[in-house]
Amino acid sequence: MYCWLCYDILFSQYYLIPTEDNYCNKSQIIKKEGVFNFVYNVLCENCLDMYLTNYPNNFNDLCKRELTGKKINKK
Repeated sequence: MYCWLCYDILFSQYYLIPTEDNYCNKSQIIKKEGVFNFVYNVLCENCLDMYLTNYPNNFNDLCKRELTGKKINKK
């Protein structure tokens, strides 16, 4: 498994960020719940810190989407 941003090889510790992509590559994981497929980008700890620092609003939207299950419309 590879990190989505830096593409380093990940072994035991990684973090998942949901994505809206329908395809899967080496830096993504598909989780199946019933008839639904959820695609997640895989990140290492350094890239996750960088992502949260640079895109805090995106992370807040992702948290809201994960909690409510609804897509957030941006204006």
